[in-house]
Amino acid sequence: MEIESNQIDGVTILALFGTLDALTAAQLEGAVESALSAEERQLVLNLADLIFLSSAGLRTLITATRAAREHDGDLRVAAVSERVRRVLELAGFDRIVPVFDTVDDAVTSYTDETP
Repeated sequence: MEIESNQIDGVTILALFGTLDALTAAQLEGAVESALSAEERQLVLNLADLIFLSSAGLRTLITATRAAREHDGDLRVAAVSERVRRVLELAGFDRIVPVFDTVDDAVTSYTDETP
């Protein structure tokens, strides 16, 4: 798996390419830890190019969400393929973390909740 990081309006976007499973989970954990240690609290995972998500990958998403929230931040998921979306829905992940159709919608959701 590859991860690309960029910023839009102060929100850190982590784009995942390939598969998120037991072999690649540590990469996402490291990327989230790096962002949080750099005081980047608002995270969006762009899953447009994620082709496979295993149960280990789901656990990593939950761990990443928990870590962001423990640092007074949050995590959003965006641009999910239909195949990966089904996995998220079956696991109930979409009830824990907001899932958006586009990265722009996810970024805007942070702005919308600012007083």
